[in-house]
Amino acid sequence: MKHLYPNFEERLVHEMTCLKFVESQRSENIINRVVAKDTKPIPFVNGQEPPIDLPELTTISDVENLNPTTQLKTYIQGYGCSYDENDPQKSLKRKLADCVGFVTYQDVLYEFSDSNENLQDIENQNSTPNRRTGRLRSRHHG
Repeated sequence: MKHLYPNFEERLVHEMTCLKFVESQRSENIINRVVAKDTKPIPFVNGQEPPIDLPELTTISDVENLNPTTQLKTYIQGYGCSYDENDPQKSLKRKLADCVGFVTYQDVLYEFSDSNENLQDIENQNSTPNRRTGRLRSRHHG
């Protein structure tokens, strides 16, 4: 079996590089939000782009509209946010918004839906949650 990183030091350098890029992109998004410019997609902490079937997160309302059992959970895990399955959705959405740089005054004032259901509650339901209706991630980067 061929390993992507033959030694620990190379893997560590790769992980640190990915984290620094994520941090710099988050900082750029914060600045862009302050000056009313578009935000840019942020790669996951492993260096890969979020899957193409996830909607882009360009506004705080994009976070609000995520499907909690798949999209929200995938983003939370991909950005390495610490969470518990019992955390209310509102709390998870706030964590995700912070991870992608939606932290301006207006973003912080945004009231996420008042659902106190957690991921475990939703996964145990038989009904399908509302589907996200928004832009899907484009295949190219501009």
